[in-house]
Amino acid sequence: MVDATWTADQPATHDYRAGPIDRLGWAWMLVPLAILATSIAAVVVNYSAAPWMDLWEPLNTYRHVLANGLSFGDLWAQHNEHRIVFPKLIFLADLHWFSGAAVLELVLIFATQALAALLFLKLAELRTARFWDLAATAAAVGFMFSLGQWENLFWGFQIQFVAVFAAGAWAIHLFSRATEPANGLRLGLALAALSLLVFATFNMANGVFAGAAMAIAAFVARRGKFAIIAPAVASVTLLAIYMADYVQVAYHSPPSLALQHPARYVTYVLAYLGSPWAERPMQAAAVGLVGVLSTLAMTWAVFRDRAVSSNRLTLFAVVLFVGITASATALGRLSFGLEQAISTRYATPAFYFWGAQLVFWSVFTRDGLERRPRAALGLVSLVALALLAPTQRVSAIHLAMVHEGILAGESALIGQVDDPEALMSLYPRPEVLVAMADFARSQGLAPFHRPPPPALDPRRIANGPTHCLGALDGARPSTAPGFGRAAGWAWDVAAGKPVERLLVSGGGGRILGVGVGGTRRRDVDTALPVVTHGRTGWTAAIQMAAGEELAAFAVLQDGRLCEVGHWRSPS
Repeated sequence: MVDATWTADQPATHDYRAGPIDRLGWAWMLVPLAILATSIAAVVVNYSAAPWMDLWEPLNTYRHVLANGLSFGDLWAQHNEHRIVFPKLIFLADLHWFSGAAVLELVLIFATQALAALLFLKLAELRTARFWDLAATAAAVGFMFSLGQWENLFWGFQIQFVAVFAAGAWAIHLFSRATEPANGLRLGLALAALSLLVFATFNMANGVFAGAAMAIAAFVARRGKFAIIAPAVASVTLLAIYMADYVQVAYHSPPSLALQHPARYVTYVLAYLGSPWAERPMQAAAVGLVGVLSTLAMTWAVFRDRAVSSNRLTLFAVVLFVGITASATALGRLSFGLEQAISTRYATPAFYFWGAQLVFWSVFTRDGLERRPRAALGLVSLVALALLAPTQRVSAIHLAMVHEGILAGESALIGQVDDPEALMSLYPRPEVLVAMADFARSQGLAPFHRPPPPALDPRRIANGPTHCLGALDGARPSTAPGFGRAAGWAWDVAAGKPVERLLVSGGGGRILGVGVGGTRRRDVDTALPVVTHGRTGWTAAIQMAAGEELAAFAVLQDGRLCEVGHWRSPS
């Protein structure tokens, strides 16, 4: 048994020469690589340039900036309860230089998650890792790329959500390194950590909790006065600045609601922490309770170790950071219902929570402890790795369903079909969306950054299977009278690719709507060898009258039109 006060900064008393089985453990790292590849593929195939939900709102800021110039007030203004200063700069840059197509945000989201994965690899002390330690590390890295958090990987607006946790976690690590007793205070690292704390805070409000987690962890580890007071003072100062001119969000829960319903509040917090591992709030809460008990054991382990390493202290503080975030989130969201606690956006902090738990215990138990704790860690790591695969599959289905709705909304905007059902797939208030879309159209911003479809000119039509293949499968009425949704599939034979745009016409050649391609139709490429892509489906929000005969025309890559099918709506 090795002395429990051993740290990574002291000479090891155990021989850490890896055996053949330990070296085989590096094969676990193939799992997070597969998770990364499949997550990127899912985001790419379901990508749409049309802004989704809150990503429309930066258009208002951009319109004001074009008219009046950029001011600090534009960046400082609240978005809900958050001051998203740095994300707003990214949104404005995307709108100004990249047409607001959100590619910049998506690239930065995956880059941010890669930085988070790099932190876990660094904290895992891989030089001394054994077989099961590598499994735990692989699970933590895989969490960072899992589609279980698909909202945060797919929705460009969520750059703030991934950035706050990555910046907070790295700030904690740098501060832990800066205050190592053996090396004395390293002021440069401390300033870098506090700078990242500022960055985290003005990505999202909960960034300030990273400073609170630093102070609490330093107190438990008895790191000294500076290590406790400096982050505490920084957090209080940032919070005071943050609250200047702060306006309470009317539809959020008052904190007093938690006092009135303490059991519901605790359940929400626990469900938040267990959200990636269950489909129902109470199941997630049960998993979250296990995480809380593990955190209590972690607290005792850090307290007992009078010379705890910076890596372990970082992992402990990251767990505290997520726990405080969950507690604060529950205060403002309790009235939204427990189902909201297991939203996929909250899977990102929950994945940090569980990744830090796994890596902490893998580092803690590798110093020659009894086989039972090591076997338990191995079993938990295996379960975590095994759950990543079905999470990818189920989340990909959810993402594809959302994508189909986004395409319907994009079709309505491009075709100027004011169907509330289709428009609400993009934004909950269609009347506000139409006004923002008019501005986007005038500036050539996404989804209007491509040339509009050509007119239905008979001289541009090139029909026949040598030009296109496809079908108009049918149409259904919308919930709003006078509108409908047409769907089918289309393939550009000459270009060898799915059709991206279609025109849907009615009697007399009237254009009823514009179709948008990109939905999944594996039945087509399975039946037709010439079709080599699974995303040949299209959808169109259209004006629709009973008994009207519809025709769909694919817009080919060479600019010509090719009819893919007819369909008559029932009288």
